[in-house]
Formats: sequence, structure tokens, C-alpha cells
Amino acid sequence: MNITKKLNIRTDIFKQIGKYRGELMGIAILGVLLCHFAISTYYIPGMFFIAGLVYTQGFLFLSGYGLYYSFKNCNYNIQTFYKKRLLRLYIPFVIMSLPFYIPLCYKLGDGFWFVIRSITTLSFWVGDNWFSMWYIAVSLVLYLLYPLIHKLMFSKSGAIKIQGIILVLIGFIGINEVLKLGNPYCVELAQWLGKCVIFPIGILTAYLAEKRISLPIYIQIIWIACMSIMSMLWHGIEDNYYQICMCLAAIPSFCLLFEAFNLVKIRIVLQWLGKYTLEIYILHCLPHFFMCNICNVPCQISRVIAIAFALISCSYIHNGIEHLLKKIK
Repeated sequence: MNITKKLNIRTDIFKQIGKYRGELMGIAILGVLLCHFAISTYYIPGMFFIAGLVYTQGFLFLSGYGLYYSFKNCNYNIQTFYKKRLLRLYIPFVIMSLPFYIPLCYKLGDGFWFVIRSITTLSFWVGDNWFSMWYIAVSLVLYLLYPLIHKLMFSKSGAIKIQGIILVLIGFIGINEVLKLGNPYCVELAQWLGKCVIFPIGILTAYLAEKRISLPIYIQIIWIACMSIMSMLWHGIEDNYYQICMCLAAIPSFCLLFEAFNLVKIRIVLQWLGKYTLEIYILHCLPHFFMCNICNVPCQISRVIAIAFALISCSYIHNGIEHLLKKIK
């Protein structure tokens, strides 16, 4: 088959994102670990696309993608949906974070109320020290808002609502831009909330996957090139939009890569990382802050120890929490 025929082959690129969601989550958490180990990934040659999934842009995109199907699998029942999300995200977060929050908050904060603000994630929203748990705080709000976002984006029959999608995107972008006009903490908040613009794009992508929309490979390559160029144009002007464009280039690139090559062993490792992203994320952040602030361990050493601890313990802690949740159910 010549190159022209190969480029004209149509593939279910949107469906492939779901097929390789575990691997993409694995790449995202790997990028976060590298970033938190003070490696400036988006300046290292050859790691351009990994950078697109760093800073949790990839997580937010894949979260929107997954929530579309999760809400559908709950028969659009809001109570069932909330219960499932509570058991999947918030309860494990509380269980894993409390052993670290209690000593950290009593030493660095005002004790009991700081612990409460931390485990409820209010500390992020009121400007306390939130120990890099911004992603948890933002995810909980996105989960709460998802039924409303879904209603705005799709009709009862499941048809897409163009006006609603535009409204949602304008809403996310507008909140980000308004916050930039506020006090220094509002500006800092905008830095994190601006990443959420990619969340409804993930939802829309899941809809296109469900409809089995396919595209020729050459169109996919053009898309990747356009997003890469746009990311370069945004670089140094608006970091969030720069990272979003990189993410929208990286995700289809990795899907094409996994489809084209037999990367079984690499995919197994990435799937393993992707399965335990929540545990790895929490368990490499909080122990690091604990060791730095309570045990006075040097920052770089504590980061190495925390990452090793997260990778070794994540599967055991995941299974333990799953066992506990089954008893609660």
C-alpha cells in the first residue's frame, strides 16, 4: 500500500482515545512526576508531546471524556452519578490525605479547622496552603457541575447543542479572564482554573466517539500540525492556552503511535500507571510536603523518596480502599 492510500485511510480517532485512555492517563501521570521532579519537560527536545499532558491538562481532557460515558451509564441519574464520583474520588482522597494533613496542618496552620479546610478542599478556594491538591479541588467542582454542563451541551434526545457548547466554552474562558483582573490570589486562581477550558472539549470528543465519527489519517496529521503551531504562537503569551493546544496535539499523536506500532510492553507499563493515577498523584505530593516540613528532609531527596513511595504503595493502597468501599456499599 503506497503512502497516499495509507494517509487516506479513515480511523475512529475519537474512539481510539477511549481505547487508549489508560495509556494516556499513564503518560499524563508520568509527565507530572517528571515535572514535579523539577524537569522542565516542555524545554527538553523529544519530550514536546509529553509536555502537552503535563500540568494535568491531559487529566482534565480525559476526565471530561470519561464523565460523558459515566453519566450515560448511570442512566443520567444525578444521584447515582454523584454517589459513584464520591466513592471514586473524594473518599479515597480523604483516606489517603488525612494521615499527612493532620500533622501538616497542626504545624503549619491553625490545627483542626485547617484540617477541615484541607480535606474539604476549601483551602484551595480561600487561599490557604493547599499542598498541590488543586486538581482534586477543581475536579470535585467539575463533577458537581457536570450534569448542568451536559444539559447545556446536549438535548434530551442526545443531540448536540451548538449554542450550548459555545456558551460553556465562553463561560470557562470568561471566568478565567475575569479572575485575571482581580487581586493577586484571583490571578493565581486563574492560573489553575484556566486549565479547565479543555474539560468540555473532552466531553465533546466523547460524543464524537460515541457517534463513531472517523477521519482520514492525513486530516489527523494536519490537526496535529495546526495545534502544534498554535501552541508555539501562544507560548510566552498565555501558558494555559499554549498547554491546551499541546495537549490537543499530543493525544491524537499518541493514539496514532499506538495504532501504528506494536508497543505492547510500553503500553502495559502505561496502563499500570494509568490505573493508579489518583493514588500516585496524592501519594507523591503529600509525603513530599510532610518530609520537607515535618522531618526537614531536603527537597530533592524528599521528592525522590515520595515518588518511590507512591509507585511502590499505589496498588496496595488502591486495593485496600476498594475493599473498604465494597463494605461501605
